[in-house]
Amino acid sequence: MKKVEGGLSHSKWITGYHKRFRLRERTKCFKTCSKCGEVRGIGDFDKDKRYKGGLTNICRACRSAYNRERYLAQKEKFLKRAKVWRDKNKEKRSIYEKDYQDKNKDRLRLLAKEHYKRHRTRIIEQNKKYYKDHKEACQVRKKLWRIKNKEEIREYNKRYKLEHKITSL
Repeated sequence: MKKVEGGLSHSKWITGYHKRFRLRERTKCFKTCSKCGEVRGIGDFDKDKRYKGGLTNICRACRSAYNRERYLAQKEKFLKRAKVWRDKNKEKRSIYEKDYQDKNKDRLRLLAKEHYKRHRTRIIEQNKKYYKDHKEACQVRKKLWRIKNKEEIREYNKRYKLEHKITSL
C-alpha cells in the first residue's frame, strides 16, 4: 500500500481530505455573529468588501437593532440633518418624486385605494371636521370650481338626464 504524508495509507488520506473539505464547504454557508454570538446562514449578513469573506461580522438583526437604538438616542440630530438635506435639494427631490409618480402611477393608485378602504371612517370624519372648521373657504372654493367648469357641469347634467330618464307606465 502506498504511504503518503503522516504515514497514512492513500485511501485513508483521501477519505480524511474529503471529510475536511466537506466540513470547510459546510462552514462556508454559516457564520457567527460577533455581537450576539449566534451561528447564522450567510444570507443573514450584509455584503461588505472590507471584511474577510466579503460579509460583515454582525448579522442584519443585530445591526438593525443597533441602528434603531442609535436613531432613537439621536433622533433630533437625524431629523435636523434630513431637513437640511431636503431644503438644499428641493429641485432634485421634486424631479425625483415626479418621475417616481409617473413610473408607478398604477401602483400608487392601488395603494391609495387600499389605504382609503382601511381608513375610510377616519378619513370621512377628518373631512367633516375640516369642512366644519373651514366652511367659508370650502364654499368659496366650490363656487370658483363651478364658475371654471360650467360647460363640463352642463354636459354632465345632460348625460345624467338621458341615462336616468324616467319613463311613465
